[in-house]
Amino acid sequence: THSYGSLVYMASQIASGLVYLHDKNIIHGALSCKKCLLGPNFLVKIAEFSPAPKATATTTEKILMRLQHDSRPLRWMAMEAAVMNEHSEKSDIWSFSTTLWELLTLARDLPYSSLTDQQVVERYNLNDENRKQIMTSPMTLSRPVMCSSEMYDLMVECWSIDRSKRPNARDVCAFLCQKVAGFRPSGVALDAVVAGFGCSSGGSGSGDVVDLLV
Repeated sequence: THSYGSLVYMASQIASGLVYLHDKNIIHGALSCKKCLLGPNFLVKIAEFSPAPKATATTTEKILMRLQHDSRPLRWMAMEAAVMNEHSEKSDIWSFSTTLWELLTLARDLPYSSLTDQQVVERYNLNDENRKQIMTSPMTLSRPVMCSSEMYDLMVECWSIDRSKRPNARDVCAFLCQKVAGFRPSGVALDAVVAGFGCSSGGSGSGDVVDLLV
């Protein structure tokens, strides 16, 4: 069983990894818990990058056909990434927020579990007739039990339809660094924990890694 502090600690490392990637102008494109690896002392590494191919599909049916052959996780993807294949640092932030939601629910449920893939795409697709409904009813997930109001506010901000209103990875990392609830891995000095949250580089280390929250 993971404590709240340990979950936020892992999320902070994922955010720090995104800072490192974005500083190098690299977009992950497929972030989720399954794309992260957990090693000793809660060391998290981001893996399995997924560059976006060119696409022009705009109808729900064509989008679904494309996504069926896509290794990227639809339910973690930003609206513009799923519909228009427009990937950016801000679409990574949307995916990060869903990954944070996944962590805080202990990966016990699928995002938008009450919706089929087609329904998810229909709500995502701003080119469909439901444009007005989507704009007034954004794709947000319910607040996890293990989630403070401040944390949930951050998640909702990361799911903004207007990508310009989403925070950047550095801001997300800085916020999470303050919310680790005093957690620090066994055998790791406090100054090392703080240094690890500098948001200037991703985590590094050695040792075997296992899938995160399998």
